[in-house]
Amino acid sequence: MEQSCSRREFFVGAAKVAAVAGIATILYSPVQAGEKAPAATSLTVDLSQEPNKPLGTVGGAVLVDNPNEKKSQIILYRKSETEVVAFTSKCTHVGGPVGLPDDKGVMTCKWHKAKFNIEGELVDGPAKKVLPKFVAKLEGNSVVVTL
Repeated sequence: MEQSCSRREFFVGAAKVAAVAGIATILYSPVQAGEKAPAATSLTVDLSQEPNKPLGTVGGAVLVDNPNEKKSQIILYRKSETEVVAFTSKCTHVGGPVGLPDDKGVMTCKWHKAKFNIEGELVDGPAKKVLPKFVAKLEGNSVVVTL
């Protein structure tokens, strides 16, 4: 036996189905609406790979991509035989790119020339804040950066 419904009943029923489907998608989605996907918690840099070889010696430095931020990099600097430090390469003034340390250990923003030392501390403005730091550990022939 065929059952008919009015146009209004059809649209009300369709709206209910769409609402239930939408709620189910939100509830069972691994990433909630408005949130970012889970960020990487660490980054491993292999010192035997050619671009990372400068970190094999004290005073060596490299830039590596930050997997949690597009168009952002991390400065890694070999401070001693047992210590590597890591900073964002994004200047705290207006986000310009901070370069690798020079032979005096000074990192300079390419846009407005703010200067930071190898501790990430501000040496000269216009920036007003230190460079945000990451935890970095030497583990064998790798550096592991906690993001």
